[in-house]
Amino acid sequence: MEDVPDGEKSQYDGYALRFAPLSENAVKESWRGTLKGAAGASTKFTLLGYVQAGCPKELQLFKPSDDPESDEPELTLGFKLSAPVTEVKLGGLPLEGLLGTYSATFTSEGETATYNFTFMYYEGQLVFMPEGKDFGTAFLLLPGPYEYDPSTATATCEAPSDALSFSTHVRFISEEGAVRFSSDNTVEDIKEGRTSTVYGEGIKTD
Repeated sequence: MEDVPDGEKSQYDGYALRFAPLSENAVKESWRGTLKGAAGASTKFTLLGYVQAGCPKELQLFKPSDDPESDEPELTLGFKLSAPVTEVKLGGLPLEGLLGTYSATFTSEGETATYNFTFMYYEGQLVFMPEGKDFGTAFLLLPGPYEYDPSTATATCEAPSDALSFSTHVRFISEEGAVRFSSDNTVEDIKEGRTSTVYGEGIKTD
C-alpha cells in the first residue's frame, strides 16, 4: 500500500511490481502485479509456495513504461513476512526513528556471526559504528558514510576503487513496535572478476 497524504495523488499508480529474488523454479507470473493508486495491490500465497519461490524478501517497482525483464527497478522495498497479512508501505520511515544500536547476524557461505552496530551521526556523517570498532566488520557492513532515502527506507554506502569495490544496502522496516533491517554487503574484486555478498538481519535493541 502507498501512504498517500490527504488531497494528494498517488505517485505509483500503474507501476508494475514483482517479488525478488525468485528461485529458478518460481512461476514468475504468479509473483507480479500492478499498483492501483492508493488501493495498492494485494496477493495471496501459501507458505510452501513462498518457500518454493525462493523466500523473496523484496518488492521491486517499475515505471509503467519499463520492462521488468530488462530495466532497473525504480524502487526496491524490503519486507519481512508475517502471517496472516503483510503490508509494505510506500512512504518510508523517518531517519530519526532508525538511529540507535542494532544486534545483527550475518550469513556467508553457510557460516553466521553476530555483532552490535550503532546507526548514528559521527562527525557529521551517517555511519554504522561497530562495537569495538573491529576493522573486519567492514566486510559485513560498510562503516559509511551512508545516504538515506526515506521514500524506500534504505541506507546506501558505496566505496569503489580500481582493485576492490564495496557496496552496502540496508533496508529498514518497522512493525509491531520493533525496527529491523536486512542488508547486503557486496565486495567485487575488479582484477579477478569475482563478487561475493554477505547478507545480514538486524533488530534495534536501543
